[in-house]
Amino acid sequence: MLIEKSNTMKANTTTFSIDTVLYDNSDTKVLIKGKTTKHHLSYSSSMYISFSELNLLINELQQKNPTTEITSLFVEEQFSSDYYQMLLHASELENNTVELSLFAMDGTKKMIRA
Repeated sequence: MLIEKSNTMKANTTTFSIDTVLYDNSDTKVLIKGKTTKHHLSYSSSMYISFSELNLLINELQQKNPTTEITSLFVEEQFSSDYYQMLLHASELENNTVELSLFAMDGTKKMIRA
């Protein structure tokens, strides 16, 4: 019976396949874009996360891609002497999917669906 419950819990998991991670030096939020999947439904979505959640995300991606140094994949785009953005193309990773529950640190998340 415990095995059935475990399988049911896994089947109800919502995952997020990350395409890009973007933040700049003047904001307190990080924008992630990708595809949300639950059961047989999947849709493009965007979500803002905190920098604490970004650290959790980087750690999770690092564990799932042990041969790749995730932090070295961030690219800096300088727009002026005091403004820059950091961008990660996570879709290039072998495994870029995480459980959405990873981002439940500071309450309910609002997602933008396309």
